[in-house]
Amino acid sequence: KESRKEEKYRCFIRNREDDLYLGHSITPECSPLKTPENSPIRFRLSYVKHEVVPPGCFLPRNLTGDWQSTGPGEPHLTINATHIQETTWRGYSAKTSIYVCLQHRGSRYLMAKLSVEGCQTEYVCWEMVPRHHNIVRFRVTWPLIYQGYYQVCDYANFRSGREWQYHTLIADPPEPISCPIGGRFSFVQRGPSPLTKRILGGITSSPLDTYPCHRQVSDLSVCTPDRRWINIDMDLCLSLNKDGHHVDYNRMLDYRLQCVGFWHENLRSYLVT
Repeated sequence: KESRKEEKYRCFIRNREDDLYLGHSITPECSPLKTPENSPIRFRLSYVKHEVVPPGCFLPRNLTGDWQSTGPGEPHLTINATHIQETTWRGYSAKTSIYVCLQHRGSRYLMAKLSVEGCQTEYVCWEMVPRHHNIVRFRVTWPLIYQGYYQVCDYANFRSGREWQYHTLIADPPEPISCPIGGRFSFVQRGPSPLTKRILGGITSSPLDTYPCHRQVSDLSVCTPDRRWINIDMDLCLSLNKDGHHVDYNRMLDYRLQCVGFWHENLRSYLVT
């Protein structure tokens, strides 16, 4: 046991991108520590193995596969018949949580949350709206230490209050579908984050200086036979030359989007591309 007070303390430093890599000093001073790699003593930590929880129910068959979530942290999910593996990236390190299906009634699924940190098992409830196209809407309750279905899956635990708020799972990779709209439209943008042109500064005046453009619009068109592509041109010139051809014969599309899903919610229509 160290009796000198000045030698009772040590300094640790961790890697910003990897929480499991630590550096340790041999003196109480922290100034010599710059990175874990240059530390006199280095620790590579590993998580302890978590307890095994056997599944007690099955997830819908059409959920099997890889999904990209729009929930907090935008994690990547891999789903099979009984388990959901959720991976969230923090810089260059990934945090993985595994959910095991225990019981389900209707659209609510009681899941055991097994974290890789080795902490105690927590229980959450997933409510999933049936899959529509490449989209699955879901919401998750707070993690609880109780295992009872009615305690965990109570609607008061879904963190959305009186307004039900769902996150979205998008199939990875998605399968294109026919867009719910068709035709050609001009549009005006409003809001803090408008679409920008793909060509920095716009198209140069040459070779358009010979044929000035009298009318320029932002164009959105869905004109393919299968209606699976949305073409957006931010500065389409509608002027024609003497031969009836477009003046900007070298025009380029700014965005080409593919429809992957749409749905109606709260008197609103949502489209995912």
